[in-house]
Amino acid sequence: MLAPSPTPAMDDLELTTVGDLFNVTNATDPGGGGAEYCGTGLEWFSARYRGAHGVISLLVCLFGSVANGLNIAVLTRREMASPTNAILTGLAVADLLVMLEYIPFALHMYLLSRPPAEKYSYPWTVFVLFHANFAQAWIHTSEGVDACFRASAGVRSTPAQAWKRTHLLIEYSMGD
Repeated sequence: MLAPSPTPAMDDLELTTVGDLFNVTNATDPGGGGAEYCGTGLEWFSARYRGAHGVISLLVCLFGSVANGLNIAVLTRREMASPTNAILTGLAVADLLVMLEYIPFALHMYLLSRPPAEKYSYPWTVFVLFHANFAQAWIHTSEGVDACFRASAGVRSTPAQAWKRTHLLIEYSMGD
């Protein structure tokens, strides 16, 4: 069995930038300093957008969670049972899970101000790892359910059968 190789101390590592690795310089910097790819305009936009993103994403997640919860409540009623509504319920569940999971991430990263030692602590790092995997899994699940829905839409039924079901649904909802 091979012995593990010694790991270099952090002080021994030479840190380089992407610009140094590829010998890239900014055309507006004749001194050949560090690579500044997008300039101060993008940095300004990033600083302003970061605050807005936290508020907007929190509002979207809260509204979307309520809306998806209502969709699930309506689509799972006995009289609403159909293959199409089952697919739409699956889509609502996947979206609801993604939105509920994003709320603590948005609060921690964008809205709550904490010292860096607390903001980037080990437990938070574990949560970010969970967040990345959970979000990717459920977003792709949502995309798969959406693809199933789109594929099934073309083979649903004839227009006359669809009209009959729609007409009955309208009559039922109006109380006739």
